[in-house]
Amino acid sequence: MRFSALTSVLALGAFTGVLATPTKVSREPSLVERDIATITGVINDISAKVDALDADIKAYNGGPTDTIEGASEDLVSTINAGTSTVAAQPALSTPDALNLVNPILALTNKVKTTINDLISKKSPIVAAGSGPTTYNQLLAQYTASQNFATALSSKVPEGLKSTADQLSAGILSAIQTGIDAYKDHPVRVYHHPSS
Repeated sequence: MRFSALTSVLALGAFTGVLATPTKVSREPSLVERDIATITGVINDISAKVDALDADIKAYNGGPTDTIEGASEDLVSTINAGTSTVAAQPALSTPDALNLVNPILALTNKVKTTINDLISKKSPIVAAGSGPTTYNQLLAQYTASQNFATALSSKVPEGLKSTADQLSAGILSAIQTGIDAYKDHPVRVYHHPSS
């Protein structure tokens, strides 16, 4: 009897030790976790392109504006691709939508800085003959950003749509400031005199 009681205690101790030892568990992210990560990734990609554009603007001191134009085209392309990605995502939960506030605010500040830097370089850009190109690029950025904002707003819960619209308005307002600064340099249409 004593032997079986001792055996039972030892077996129970061994069993308890197995249960108490943590085991590695691998868990795939849920669909919702992937959705918010995908959208955050898109915002980060756009933010990186804004940084690159701003760096090219700050480095510009006159002459050809090819690097600025290339960075602007890259930004618009990234925003358009991001819009398609966001549009393909399911609706976000309220907590996930709220988690996008800080990244959007950070992006808004970067856009404001970039546009202010672009405005500060207006004289050499116009002197290089790139005023009309810059104006058109700002229009393209505005349109792409507006489409992105619409796609993102469509994913947030109804109660947060006005907040999403206010957040996107900050970015659109900043770009509009740039458009207003360069609007006196739209693309000119030249008419050749008839012979």
